[in-house]
Amino acid sequence: MASARVTENPWLGHSAPPAIDDRVWELYDISTDYSQSTDVSESYPGILARLRDQFWIEAARHQILPLHANFGVHEGRPDPSAGRDSYVYTTPVKQIAGSAAPNVVGRSFRITATAQVGENAQGVIAAHGGRFAGYAFFLEDGRPTFTYNQTPARMTRIQADDGLKSGSHTLAVAFVADEAKRGAGGTVTLSVNGITVAEGRLLTTFPIIVSHTEGLDIGSDEVSPVDPSYSVSTSRFSGVLEQVVITLD
Repeated sequence: MASARVTENPWLGHSAPPAIDDRVWELYDISTDYSQSTDVSESYPGILARLRDQFWIEAARHQILPLHANFGVHEGRPDPSAGRDSYVYTTPVKQIAGSAAPNVVGRSFRITATAQVGENAQGVIAAHGGRFAGYAFFLEDGRPTFTYNQTPARMTRIQADDGLKSGSHTLAVAFVADEAKRGAGGTVTLSVNGITVAEGRLLTTFPIIVSHTEGLDIGSDEVSPVDPSYSVSTSRFSGVLEQVVITLD
């Protein structure tokens, strides 16, 4: 396996990466060194050269050039969410990358789910992020709940007083921002079949990104829980999610 060495620390700021020709390539024999602890590029320069050249051939063939940094969308990187304001999910999905998930930062949004549930239904309808930052729309003992976890010390939880009855329901959470601005606060409204069941306020919201490490899950919360009231194993939605729609203002 050939790979280019990481030479910058993202937590130190977004400095310009080294020029392509200045990057150092390494070679690992992953048949015996699965954790890539020993660089063998000096022993096998021919193999490294062949793999490095093949990388550029495959990069061009699969249209991933030009290469960009993590925030390359602003530099012209193709964006799967460009121009979209509606996302429809008709089956549980795990870990949709943040770049392909609805970007709720700095705008109002709404999550609407059509679901069949039993008594004391449990589980996540939609969750983006995890323990250290994220949001989750879920049921706890049948009660619609929305948790906005800006950080573990700044977590807002809004919950309906009553649980759902068995049957088909349309569940929704709507966040209306005070202004179209990153970090702006706003009002959260939970509704069941079009009737408001809970309201609350977010004083502030995410200023840059929902999560650096965890994507969007539909029907569960897969890596770490946004809300500590459930675990990954108990986050599976106990009913049937017929459709989840996330719309952006």
